[in-house]
Amino acid sequence: MKDFVDIFSGLKTSENYNPCNTTNFDSNLSLTLGKEWTTFTSAYNLDFSSVEGLTAYTAKYNEANDAVALTSVKKVAAHTGLILKGEAVKTYTLPILASDEAGLEAVTDNQLVDCVDAVWSSSRDKDYFLSNGKFVNSKYAGWALPGKSFLYIEGGRTNKSESPLRVYVDNTATAINGITNNPVVKDEAYYNLQGVKVQRPQHGVFIHNGKKVVLK
Repeated sequence: MKDFVDIFSGLKTSENYNPCNTTNFDSNLSLTLGKEWTTFTSAYNLDFSSVEGLTAYTAKYNEANDAVALTSVKKVAAHTGLILKGEAVKTYTLPILASDEAGLEAVTDNQLVDCVDAVWSSSRDKDYFLSNGKFVNSKYAGWALPGKSFLYIEGGRTNKSESPLRVYVDNTATAINGITNNPVVKDEAYYNLQGVKVQRPQHGVFIHNGKKVVLK
């Protein structure tokens, strides 16, 4: 390990500055929206406050109204499930923030599940996906695509209705039409218990259609 330490120490440009140990950097993320409204998750801390025409929201189920309320956020920590509103097919440049950035919001009441990696969805009465401007129940188990997010209602919906959930922004009912983002796809493949897809499953325990199966 000493050799590696010596190499990094040699990169110091002064006694007070080492480029390998700094939180000051200039980096951006380019993001192109496929639709006006879409779900999103990033592996980076992002700053939406200075990006014109693009708004990021967190979401929470409102039991009293049986609807989903959206709250706009500015500086967002990595692995935060979001809903974005912007111009379709337009590319936005988002500043990436350091972990100790002042004002980085710690979202505590967000019910959007982050999907930096693909996430297996099997909670059919609790998982809701943005589709055609409303949140709809997942009809079957499957993988939520990486880079997206979905709504998880821990206690389930109040009235157990199967109708789509309405969406509110700033306490006002809003129409967010044109959304065709339902990231759950039916998957007939077999996966091992580590989540790795198995091409020719033979003997053992596997995950198939969201359930454990034993092949003998």
